[in-house]
Amino acid sequence: MKRFKPLFLTITLIFSSLLFAAGGRKRKISFLLKVYKIFILFLLITGFLFSRELDYTKINIDEYTNAHILVIDPNKFEITSKRAQQENGIYRNSILSFITESKAVAGINGGFWKLNGDPAGILKCDGVFFGLATKPRGAIGWKSGGKVVFIDRLLTKEENSTIYVLPQSGYTEGKDWQDLTHIVGGALILIQNGKIITDHSIEKTIESFRLSKHARTAVGIRENGDWVIVVIDQYEKGLGGMTIAELSKFMFELETLHAVNLDGGSSSKMAIKDQIMNPSLIDKPVSDAILINKHFSSHN
Repeated sequence: MKRFKPLFLTITLIFSSLLFAAGGRKRKISFLLKVYKIFILFLLITGFLFSRELDYTKINIDEYTNAHILVIDPNKFEITSKRAQQENGIYRNSILSFITESKAVAGINGGFWKLNGDPAGILKCDGVFFGLATKPRGAIGWKSGGKVVFIDRLLTKEENSTIYVLPQSGYTEGKDWQDLTHIVGGALILIQNGKIITDHSIEKTIESFRLSKHARTAVGIRENGDWVIVVIDQYEKGLGGMTIAELSKFMFELETLHAVNLDGGSSSKMAIKDQIMNPSLIDKPVSDAILINKHFSSHN
């Protein structure tokens, strides 16, 4: 939006000059005003005044680490999840492939996965479950569009061909999750109700996963409903990255009320259109992705 303000002001000044030059000639003034109104209407329709530009920021943390941040307003963009297409018996796609196939404007890697591309935790895309939660680990779920969203530790159980989602922290209830269109599993809740989580024992991850520096992917939600999507890159193994404690603090500083860590390491990837934003890591094929699309429909 900012880059179109000079254009708007310039055209306005031109029309003002023409009106001044027209003096008292009513017909000419009337004609110029009509042209100006048509011009403003054109700007509104094509989005020049209310441009749906992505809010992307890159922050240099240290010599080997950058933070790539997308702030997404779900009123302007639609957030979806997608499982990879099968190829040679393996469900894995690169982030750029996900974006191209879905005609998305941006995307990040999603949850953890097995070597054959099957989800290693809970995964629900467009209302269909592809993976279940066997350990009480962090996940993010949302209704179509991304305005209704929850973050919590989840387990699942299946009864009579129905899958039930069982939150483990007491912050949300099962009924909150049953009608969600998308659920992407991660590991470790970073922030809940505005407080940094320091005791991660319930999620049963190994110590090095928490304490060692790795490339990371995290998603948080602000009080106003904006999504804060973060990818922390790593120059190479052992150089750069963040610990879980550092990532939690960083997400807190970004004013997220709730946040969860997703798959990381060589899977961590953010792309906008056809550009990888953290090129220090290869575009490794992953099982699923969270995608950002232009918001052409009105979802809840």
